[in-house]
Amino acid sequence: MEYFEELTTAVSLREVENHFDYSDMSTLYRTLKTFVEYNILHTIDDGTGKVKYAKCIEGCICLTEQSIPSVILPKNYLMYEANMVVKGTCSECRK
Repeated sequence: MEYFEELTTAVSLREVENHFDYSDMSTLYRTLKTFVEYNILHTIDDGTGKVKYAKCIEGCICLTEQSIPSVILPKNYLMYEANMVVKGTCSECRK
């Protein structure tokens, strides 16, 4: 957890693994998964295809209250997943 305290950006599992001299990827993954379950960390899909992790902080802006725009799909098209990446900086971070 100390590692995430120092970060200002989201990181991938590989980046977490590379930070530690002696690490086991499956142990790190299980730990990250537990942190996500307890809302200590959250996951981010930044459009690269790799899940990234970031620490949830007080006032965390995860945009969970935002509605997702509806998408009109072709007839008989079965959507199994959708991602939307919005990049920007909140007013607090711009100060």
